[in-house]
Amino acid sequence: MIRRFWIRFRSWEYWPVWIVYFVIFFAWLWYALRLRSFLFFTTVNPTISMGGMMGESKIDILKQIPKEYKPKEVFLSEGESFEKVKEKMSLSVINFPCIAKPDVGERGFQVVICHDESSLKKYHQESKFAYIIQEFITFEEEFSVLYYRIPNKERGEVTSLCRKVYLHVIGNGKDTLEELLKIDDRSYLQLDRLKKENKLVFEEIIPKKEKRVISRIGNHSKGTMFLDLNEEIDEQLTQTFDAIFSEIKDVYFGRADLKCTSLSDLKGGKNIRILEINGVSAEPAHIYDPKYSFVKATRDLLQQWKVLFEISKIQLARGVKPMSVGGLYNYFKKYRNKIKEN
Repeated sequence: MIRRFWIRFRSWEYWPVWIVYFVIFFAWLWYALRLRSFLFFTTVNPTISMGGMMGESKIDILKQIPKEYKPKEVFLSEGESFEKVKEKMSLSVINFPCIAKPDVGERGFQVVICHDESSLKKYHQESKFAYIIQEFITFEEEFSVLYYRIPNKERGEVTSLCRKVYLHVIGNGKDTLEELLKIDDRSYLQLDRLKKENKLVFEEIIPKKEKRVISRIGNHSKGTMFLDLNEEIDEQLTQTFDAIFSEIKDVYFGRADLKCTSLSDLKGGKNIRILEINGVSAEPAHIYDPKYSFVKATRDLLQQWKVLFEISKIQLARGVKPMSVGGLYNYFKKYRNKIKEN
């Protein structure tokens, strides 16, 4: 218990959201007063519910991504039979393993890898919500790329490039998997969750120098480490994401979470599979690099909200209407009910 506290205390990436966003709140308030709208950011991405701040449908966004850049997927409405699930998977040629995740959800909640029909059936039976099944992409590299474009401009800008390193251990030929997980702070924080899932043989001794990946879901909540690659942002990468986002109507700000074969292929626009795109709530994932300071992270978040302000100012001048307070109330009620069902 004490060790967990000190790990979280020393590493700001584990701090509560309200601490991280304390300063950002005042920036949002200042911009809201200037634009005379508390929900000005909802104008940034008109084709995404609430601009992508919360409660947006993942499948609605996935439908807008060019086919060559995304995995095969199927959407399952709440209440559909498992026979219908198998039928849709067969028609879309999605095999096991596959990814199952809620259509509405955040921070890796209920995202699982289903290795066979029985595990998918269990997920389906326990899911009281609409969800998506995606083919499992075997590309080894996973990245997050944050991109924005000012309306009426042809070129945009990549402001964050992050490589994701899955939770793993390196064997030494002596220690068990559980002992290895206890050595590293990051994996130690995941130990209780992993034991509850009961999918690992914790007594197994991992051979010397063998890398054992514990989870291939690239979420911070699953123990994935985020590494800052902003120094690799260049003209080629920007051109690639100009091309991708130009195919997505009225989305001016978003973070693409994707898999690719290599960084060079990512820059060249080859072998890319976008798992999802997050809207205005998306953070520049590079700030969660363990070496990144809280001060620098706050600076980057402030810059991000300045960008959202600039886009919103143009959108409002073009006649795009922000969500009303009444609309927010009704939207939040619907969102809260969906989360309760999850």
